[in-house]
Amino acid sequence: MIRLDKVKSTAHLVNIIAEVNLNNGMVVALGALKADGEGYAVAAPAALTDRIVLHASVPMGYVEPDLEENFILKAGEVGRGYILEKGDIVTITDDMFVAAPDLGDVVEPVVAGFKLEVNATPTAAVQLKVIAKESLAAKPASVLEVL
Repeated sequence: MIRLDKVKSTAHLVNIIAEVNLNNGMVVALGALKADGEGYAVAAPAALTDRIVLHASVPMGYVEPDLEENFILKAGEVGRGYILEKGDIVTITDDMFVAAPDLGDVVEPVVAGFKLEVNATPTAAVQLKVIAKESLAAKPASVLEVL
């Protein structure tokens, strides 16, 4: 799960389309613009320098409403991605990390994965610092600020 705590109203939103199912809070690398001219192909980051997007689709549908904690964007469907900027603050449940981070840890995307991981010497283009520990839907979560 994800909560957008402090993301600018002018945030860069992109339509994303993945070939795999995505949970909210996963990170993806922005790929090529699709033929429709609106959606971008996304996949697991191949390098720490990739253009990283945070998946945060609206979990409520009109046909089959999902509980927020059960929402999965199905492969091939259009979702919402945020291009993170310095100062943005988001809260993500700890299941979106390789291992749950501690307060003060700096996390970055995992190469060839969709999660974030702690790195004592981060080198990724997108780095986030854990500024608080909370819970979302009774699940442990980390509040992250984009560095």
